[in-house]
Amino acid sequence: MDLTTTLLLITAGVAAGTVGSMVGVGGGMIIIPLLTQYYGWDFEHARATSLLAVIATSGGVAVATGRERFVNQRLALVLALPTVVIALVNALVTSRVNVTFLYGLFAAVLLTTSLLMWRGQDPDERDGEEHDEEEAEVGLFDGSYVDPKSGERVIYRVRYLKGILGISGLAGAISGLLGVGGGVFQVPAMTLLARVPIRAAAATSNLILGMTAAASLPVYFGRGHVRPLETAAVLLGVLAGAFVGSAISARIGGTALRRSFSFLLIALAWQMGQKALS
Repeated sequence: MDLTTTLLLITAGVAAGTVGSMVGVGGGMIIIPLLTQYYGWDFEHARATSLLAVIATSGGVAVATGRERFVNQRLALVLALPTVVIALVNALVTSRVNVTFLYGLFAAVLLTTSLLMWRGQDPDERDGEEHDEEEAEVGLFDGSYVDPKSGERVIYRVRYLKGILGISGLAGAISGLLGVGGGVFQVPAMTLLARVPIRAAAATSNLILGMTAAASLPVYFGRGHVRPLETAAVLLGVLAGAFVGSAISARIGGTALRRSFSFLLIALAWQMGQKALS
């Protein structure tokens, strides 16, 4: 692997880590299209590298946002159970799935996520409800943190837990098939359905993604789908990007962040759709 290739892979990792950490999708949504479309990797190797990138992003976000305590650990542990189990089962059977179908499914996931991320108002930017000091945490999964942008304490209640548990199972299925972590469903579900502010939802999703990817990764190692040198270069960039993305997300509003990412998802969906049709 020459120096130019190494630098390009590190750059790809930085992009994936930055975007993944900002919105809680782990980076796989960026890594797989970049590696397959622009670096000529086959889908299996890109998927294995994506899972490692998800784990790296998860760890980087945990370190970068540890002081703010955005992560809702109790909610993450509960949502991780169906996600991890289904992701592992899907990883075991994914070799039987047609690659063209996987590209098409990936494009559909991207488009669906784009619509979900665009619609609705982010709870983190509504006046009154989450900033009301009288609304103390009373539920087992409720949470709070100090917003780095406003300096105010944000208190939120988790709603529709059964609904987001079901969506987490779907996220696990996507993770096992595509190696993208499943945050494309979990973040919108937590933000729009459970009314968790996007900062907390993204950080919590990154923790879940790390556990989910770790459950699936041994399967891909066993199949020899990991390319050590190239993957190491990508992961170096991902770790750096995770810190960059965490710093950026603390300085911009949740709605602006979500809508900007929607445009990126549409562009990636178009690229993967073209791959499915080729």
